[in-house]
Amino acid sequence: MAWIAPVASLALLNLTVTFRNVWPTLSVRPTAELSVELALVTLGLVLWGWRAGRPSGVALRLLAVGWTLLIVGRYIGVTSEALYGREVNLYWDVRHMPSVGAMFTAVAESWAVAAGVVVAVASPLVLYAQSRWCLGRLAHTAADPSARRWLAVIGVAVEHPLEAAQRCGCVRNSGCLVEVLNEAICALGLLEYERWGS
Repeated sequence: MAWIAPVASLALLNLTVTFRNVWPTLSVRPTAELSVELALVTLGLVLWGWRAGRPSGVALRLLAVGWTLLIVGRYIGVTSEALYGREVNLYWDVRHMPSVGAMFTAVAESWAVAAGVVVAVASPLVLYAQSRWCLGRLAHTAADPSARRWLAVIGVAVEHPLEAAQRCGCVRNSGCLVEVLNEAICALGLLEYERWGS
């Protein structure tokens, strides 16, 4: 019975960074992929639990904020690529955001605009709360010496096969963090290129 919360936490955290877009909508669908980031976080919590016990509340909150940013970055990445058919170019696309926002508010009913604002504000808060709870369950499990072994086995069992599969080209997914950072760096590079000219 004690394993229900950690297993559910692992499954939920994995789902939050391995989803794909349902084209051509803003919806996403879960996939059967495994998250390299979750394996690394799990191993990090195991090492922390082994060396220093349970992480502090501040450390868990910072980790949850980072995980939430990873989720939001993943969502923006898969959704914008599916909707636009290309990456977002900050220089050319951001300048049109006010016009698109004005168009939506002019066409949509006021309740739909209000609902959209509520969802846009509440979603990251709900994702943070969910991430904080899941990471707290994993940290609690990692602080227990007998359970820590099983978490370490899970982390290593996920990390090594994924790394080997990626090296041989069998798995396309290089990890959510790598994808989010790559998209952010590319977008900023395009912005600088467009801003200063070719």
